[in-house]
Amino acid sequence: MFSLAAVLVYAATGRGPFPRPTEEFSPAVMLYRIVHQEPNLDGVPAALIPFLRSRLAKNPEQRPTPGTVSVLLERLGGRCGTWPQLLPEALEKDLNVREEEAHALISTLDGDGRHVRRAAFLRR
Repeated sequence: MFSLAAVLVYAATGRGPFPRPTEEFSPAVMLYRIVHQEPNLDGVPAALIPFLRSRLAKNPEQRPTPGTVSVLLERLGGRCGTWPQLLPEALEKDLNVREEEAHALISTLDGDGRHVRRAAFLRR
């Protein structure tokens, strides 16, 4: 949950939740801030701040569970569900074709990983 929140802060602001704007810092400084300082959520849309702040809690036991993410995102107007429910039809078709090609390629390998015969899609 912590990493998800950090990525979302970056997506919303172009910077992570712990660096300061225009600052050069070392990994040690970053780790210190993660453990001891509050995240900088300046520039994050107001509706997302409670969601992100709760996931950036220092104590992992105080962070919401992954099961609560979809409920909170839906309240904010997000679309939640399983992959098949969210994929555009064209993307779903493309993924199915690629999956079939991958299975065809795998089926052409012997036990040592050598090709027994070339898969049909490789001859295109």
